Amino acid sequence: MSYQSYFSKHDCKRILPPTWVHGPYPPELQRRLSLLDPKEWITMGSGTPNKDFFSVKNITVNHSIDLHYHKDSKDSHINSFFIGEEVNQNDVQKSDSKIEEVFEYSPDPAGLDSTFEIIKKLIKKFEIFKDFKSDKMTEDDYDYCLTSGTSASSYYLCQILLDESKTILSEELTFTGIMANVSMTRANIVPFNLNMEANDENNENPIDVNYLAHLLENWSSIYPDKAFPTLLYTIPVQNPTGLVQKIEHKREVYNLLKKYKILIMEDDPYAYLTLTNELRDDCDLTSKTEFEVQKQVYYNAMRKAGSYLSIDTDGLVIRCESFSKNFATGLRLGFIIGPKPIVSRVKNYIECSTREISGLSMTVFNQCCKGMDELLCRNLKTNDIEQFDGWIQWCINLCILYRHKQMFLYNELTKKSTRSGKKLFSCLKPTYGMFIFIKLNLEEYKSKALEDPQALSEAMQYMDYKLLENNLEAVVGSRLTVSVEHSFKKCGFVRVTTSQAKDDKQLIECSERVTDAIEKFFDEYLTDKQPYPVVL
Repeated sequence: MSYQSYFSKHDCKRILPPTWVHGPYPPELQRRLSLLDPKEWITMGSGTPNKDFFSVKNITVNHSIDLHYHKDSKDSHINSFFIGEEVNQNDVQKSDSKIEEVFEYSPDPAGLDSTFEIIKKLIKKFEIFKDFKSDKMTEDDYDYCLTSGTSASSYYLCQILLDESKTILSEELTFTGIMANVSMTRANIVPFNLNMEANDENNENPIDVNYLAHLLENWSSIYPDKAFPTLLYTIPVQNPTGLVQKIEHKREVYNLLKKYKILIMEDDPYAYLTLTNELRDDCDLTSKTEFEVQKQVYYNAMRKAGSYLSIDTDGLVIRCESFSKNFATGLRLGFIIGPKPIVSRVKNYIECSTREISGLSMTVFNQCCKGMDELLCRNLKTNDIEQFDGWIQWCINLCILYRHKQMFLYNELTKKSTRSGKKLFSCLKPTYGMFIFIKLNLEEYKSKALEDPQALSEAMQYMDYKLLENNLEAVVGSRLTVSVEHSFKKCGFVRVTTSQAKDDKQLIECSERVTDAIEKFFDEYLTDKQPYPVVL
């Protein structure tokens, strides 16, 4: 039976770009892949952290089928199980949360008051509004809304801010989930250029502001059939490049957009993962003095990046944050901060659709924030700490672990980049986040791949084939762009992430496989050594 006639005319617009999908495959490649050992498969494509990055080590549940159960009932009325590591039950403390807060509908679909209070205090602690000065807005003109992560946040915002009469601007290389969210609204999405030469040394803006200014000034001649943009989407700790907008870069972009009253959707899930060398990995974890020093180093790193909110004089910024990268992806917990009229419409959308965020997710987060303070007090042997200093210590620990993994893989890849006697690739040095951007030297050794978008797409498909043949998953550049036609000369790259790597040994193996795949790509592609055709 065909169900096509039952689907709405809008359903076909819901398209998730195939970032994590491989293929199609030629028959010979299918045969080769079928011979690989799935137990040796290494995943370096997903940004999902492995269990080492989870604060929660165990969840214990006691449940009953007896509706009239009360605490004096026999133990036979209760079934207990736990997920994760075994825990000494003598260490278990009673939560302040009531069970009905976890499993009943929340009075407010925007989230539990207790979670809001924590988030507001964390925002104040991290000084997201630091140096905020405006004669049009105050901090009280902004509101908060809990969501199930930045993907959900961007979905809600696209739903309320975009339709077929609107245009959104996006960084040319980006998290392609935004494209799926825009596709559902039938709005136009237009890429703007990144500055791939930006780094810490030259302090250049990762956004090509000159290009963006020219685009906006000449919009009617460049895109005569598209509405002038009303919204810009940016990832300040950029995915996939790892480029980082510092606060002075954000001010430059903001001042340009302010001229045109363009809203800014600041999607910042990697903001708290700084890789600064100033954070020490040899600190005495029992020293209050050393903790305070580490805390200030961490704060200073956060201030250098800052948020668009801190310079939002005109109420144009909507910030999306997530606890996926610094707490647990599976909890699906994040939040939006933005002007009250916009956040009010987001709350309305949530109430009309998903209703609310998981009470269990919010409660686990709340209790862990409280528990982290207790753990830090135990470590430091003092109660003289600020509220949520435990969360700061947790974030610092994450940063140090990510820094080790990122720099370890970066150094391994850099050493191997000239192994063949040629400089086949180079890596952008990561300073934040979890991604490493590997640029292929197509200009020198495979220039035909840069002749046009079709040539680039075919080349990157073959690069993906070689990675898969090495039993490795990564993401090739042609799958992380808004428009291959616009950006094909910048799409000759591979993005890898260290978040799934188990240990240094696996990172070394990853660097071997990536290097081998790249070497085979350059050796085989468009030569008589190429064992099979490319299929798009």
